[in-house]
Amino acid sequence: VGACLGVVGLAVAVEAVGAYRRVRTAQRAIQLEQALAYAVQVFIGYFLMLAVMTYSSELFASAFFGIVVGHLLFRRLGFQAGRLGCFSKVVAGGPPANSCCADQNVDCYARLDDATPDTTPANSTT
Repeated sequence: VGACLGVVGLAVAVEAVGAYRRVRTAQRAIQLEQALAYAVQVFIGYFLMLAVMTYSSELFASAFFGIVVGHLLFRRLGFQAGRLGCFSKVVAGGPPANSCCADQNVDCYARLDDATPDTTPANSTT
């Protein structure tokens, strides 16, 4: 049971680091930070691969479940790399005070497959 929970945690962590990298790329993070985040994501991914390659059906199912949960949490429920402050809005409860989105009517919870941001004023009747 502990190994399965650990594999679920690794799988969710892969998606979490990926979401962090997308947000920091949009915020033009320094190259060293981007490289380190990529290294962490790959490192965790290889550990996940090793767990799956044990051919244990329980660990495989745990990895699959963790990837799905991570995808739901960090991609489908709302992180768009081009919308600064959105990662902190979902994780910490609100955009930072100096976020470029803080004073705009931008839907930070829009799905990744949305091509255009929703900038319609909240009191619009159209």
